[in-house]
Amino acid sequence: MSRSAMCLAFTLTASAALSAGDPDGVRRSAAPGRDPAIRVENPDYARWARLKAGTVLVQKGSGEAGDARTETVSEIKLAKLDETAATVQSRTTLKAAGEEKVTTDRWEVQRWLPPGAAAADRRRPSMTYESGEDKLEVLGKRAEVVWFKTKEEKGGGRFLGQIWFTADLPVAVKSATSVERDGVVQFQTRMELVEVRAP
Repeated sequence: MSRSAMCLAFTLTASAALSAGDPDGVRRSAAPGRDPAIRVENPDYARWARLKAGTVLVQKGSGEAGDARTETVSEIKLAKLDETAATVQSRTTLKAAGEEKVTTDRWEVQRWLPPGAAAADRRRPSMTYESGEDKLEVLGKRAEVVWFKTKEEKGGGRFLGQIWFTADLPVAVKSATSVERDGVVQFQTRMELVEVRAP
């Protein structure tokens, strides 16, 4: 696989983790003055709880780096739902330079937040510098969304991103990332939620 394709593969994999609602990909913040004895429900769990166990959300992505092209399909499944946690499984297929790679993951979204944790902005990426609200077409319908723009300077490059969420769905409905060096876009990716498959 070429270097460009490898860069795209890395970017798409990282983007997929955040877009799928991977708890390791978002910031966790404490709530100053909150009584740790008071239990607060995790809003991420509440979004999963709106769905039936077995529901699959499908995201499709693509990337470009010069002549290199990549495609991804991520299937995020609510494997189990009970009174304490939502168990989520993901399967991502990456196609690049004539090769295909499949990665899987599994995590739990606990119903109750840790003592002292805040419920607000739990999907906000750590490098966010701007956020807002808008309307976007999601699965063929206009929907209200919240978006976050991110920026990071690293290794001589500028990493830019934007990600969109609706209030009710537990995964991102759209994302876009790019890497610039010396003002030139080196590679970029796009992702969109294309299907919610009921069990």
